[in-house]
Amino acid sequence: MSRRFNVAVWAVACSLSLAPAGAALASDAPPALAAPAQAASASAGPAGSTAPLDASAAPAQAATPATGAAPVTGPAESQPAVAPQPAATPSAVAEQGPMVGYVKHTKPPVLIDSTPGKAAFALVGTVAEIAAGHDIVVNNDITDPSGDMAREIAAAYAAAHGAKVASSPLLDDHLWTLAKGSDLAAQSNGARYVVDVEPPGLNLIYFSFDWTHFDLMFMDRVRIIDTSNGTVVAKARCFLKSQKTPAALTHSELLADNAAKLKQLIASKSQSCVDLLKTGLKL
Repeated sequence: MSRRFNVAVWAVACSLSLAPAGAALASDAPPALAAPAQAASASAGPAGSTAPLDASAAPAQAATPATGAAPVTGPAESQPAVAPQPAATPSAVAEQGPMVGYVKHTKPPVLIDSTPGKAAFALVGTVAEIAAGHDIVVNNDITDPSGDMAREIAAAYAAAHGAKVASSPLLDDHLWTLAKGSDLAAQSNGARYVVDVEPPGLNLIYFSFDWTHFDLMFMDRVRIIDTSNGTVVAKARCFLKSQKTPAALTHSELLADNAAKLKQLIASKSQSCVDLLKTGLKL
């Protein structure tokens, strides 16, 4: 089976839209967050109300003697100096701003393990690649990186708009489909915006002219949801194709020591994708 056909089937299996070859992302710029409301002055009364007169509080007026003599006045009392109030710090402003939540996907990621032997059997080989990838993920405790990616993007989004990040994520168990924006809005825990990075598409794949060494193809998408109406207000995507480098490892090297090198590769690709997604969101 040709490598192009194999990658195409993999893309369908992961339910992600591929960017054109060499393309990194496509995006919509996020809107500015609403500024926090100004606190009302503590001394102001209700709108339209008139404070009752208090004889004890009103300044006493000196009576003018009937003889026409000038009223006797005492020395003016000095008023205590009022210390200037410090300006609000950026962190204090952020605490008053809207909250940005983020999603953590709870299911293991989908990994396609493409080897020359499996690729020779067309669709049957693709099923075998998915099954082998699942075994690699489960047997080596490989976790979905999208939650950490979403938190980093949420922090950047909040910093750019004077907001704060939620202290804990929203949990979602969707893998092959997307959670509805309205559903995420319903469990937003007070967050005005929610950042959802999809579970990434991972393909461990060999090189065209070197079947003994492998790299990881990585693709993902992010959306930012306005919880006031459940709509997507910004989105971006990334696609990192495999690249042949002198540091490329063999299949067995990647899976040795509880897949330590594969985990490092996933972490590296995740960070590269986050950088592209933040650029796409203009953060």
